[in-house]
Amino acid sequence: MESLRQLQEAINWEALRLSLKWEEWQLEGLLEEIGLLIPLGDPLTLHPTIYSRHTGLAAEELLKAHSSVKEAFFKLAPHDRIIKRGDSNFPEGRGLPRFLYARGNLDLLKMKRVTIAGTSSVSNQGRDYTTESVKALIERKVAIVSGLNLGIEGIAHLSTLAEGGMAIGVLTTPLTETYPEAHKQLQILLGERGLLLSQFSPLTQSERWHTILRNQVMAALSDATLIVEERDGGGAVKQAYYALEQEKRVVLFKHLVDNRSLVWPRRLVQKQGVFSVKSPEAIFPILFPSGVKKSPSKPLPQQFSLFEST
Repeated sequence: MESLRQLQEAINWEALRLSLKWEEWQLEGLLEEIGLLIPLGDPLTLHPTIYSRHTGLAAEELLKAHSSVKEAFFKLAPHDRIIKRGDSNFPEGRGLPRFLYARGNLDLLKMKRVTIAGTSSVSNQGRDYTTESVKALIERKVAIVSGLNLGIEGIAHLSTLAEGGMAIGVLTTPLTETYPEAHKQLQILLGERGLLLSQFSPLTQSERWHTILRNQVMAALSDATLIVEERDGGGAVKQAYYALEQEKRVVLFKHLVDNRSLVWPRRLVQKQGVFSVKSPEAIFPILFPSGVKKSPSKPLPQQFSLFEST
């Protein structure tokens, strides 16, 4: 019954977005007012007069929008879940949307989670660092979070599944769509053996700029972010700054900082909460220092400084 109420509330939410063209924060305030009068999990069709009075729209217009949204939601698979901010199984993190659409094992959201981000034009070195980083993290029972783009993201998921680890794929599309098409089978595997998450309802038309919103969600739901390899101005660099805004730790490899053809690593590593490591084995102690037994003979890696002597 709880899942049905979430479904009905999500349909109501999307019907209001379709009708009003409002931002999420505006809809939040509107539903807070309406929720004082009726259960938000009731279908809008039961209370069209109340919704009409609070939106200023004709009841007929709202009912038409509700019907269109409901039809789009039929595209969801029977086992897909809609989780709402505040639910016990909703991940912690500031700035997450009101609803997330999920396919797969929601228990992965109870694990430690690290986002692995990077370029779609991956080098052989980047490929090796990605696979080794995945191995190092899943040995410590960390779930791997990433998008489904080609390059680093796809390699991170494939390596995680190959090693028997837990993988969480965050989409730039609704669950009902696939992008890129080359990763259609990977998306299916993640839904079966891991977890797929999307902030986009089945009504949403996919846009290129959804990658920005997706990166913000990955930063919010992960405990930390690892950037394996990226060009100046790339999406993974933005992902790192989103993580820092969330007061999450960011890790990158020291050879990136030493690469004088790149500007972003030297700028980023000066930020509080950003660390550089020489090897994948050093990632976990940096990101989860409380989970590591301290040893006088093996001190934890320190944050790298641009002025460190060599």
